[in-house]
Amino acid sequence: MKLTYLEWIDSASIGNSWTSLEEVLKEKPRLVKQVGWILTENKEYLIIVATLDLTKEGQKYVSDGLVVVKSLIKKRIDLSKYV
Repeated sequence: MKLTYLEWIDSASIGNSWTSLEEVLKEKPRLVKQVGWILTENKEYLIIVATLDLTKEGQKYVSDGLVVVKSLIKKRIDLSKYV
């Protein structure tokens, strides 16, 4: 697994109840910065997790997983050489 730094554009829902049109039009996509372990990837997306627990014999546990669409990634740096 590779440790990677990503910057990617996140989609977000706006309001969970009635919201004025003016407030909705103020919203913009968010740039997210994240470091994590790449579990798998293909040409469309990758799956990244923040934490790995490999201490259990024969079992692997992860937390804070996320699927990131590759076309939304703006910057990617492989950090594997530092681990």
